[in-house]
Amino acid sequence: MKNQGSDQISQDCFHEDPITENQRLKSLLLCMRCKSNDANVLFLPCAHHRMCTDCARGISKCPVCQQTIQTSVQTVLT
Repeated sequence: MKNQGSDQISQDCFHEDPITENQRLKSLLLCMRCKSNDANVLFLPCAHHRMCTDCARGISKCPVCQQTIQTSVQTVLT
């Protein structure tokens, strides 16, 4: 049997107006530290992609999940 109350909560959590959704998605493209440069570094093995090359220098743990960074890869958005 389905719980209709939890279905309504799930739908409400994911309902955003288009402008708010656009702003939220654009913010994911910016570095989480400086918020001015594009996020262009991929941390491995966790695969978080939330910092620019300037801010990622010297980072040993992922700022999102705190996992130890084994390597990082510079990315390019085309």
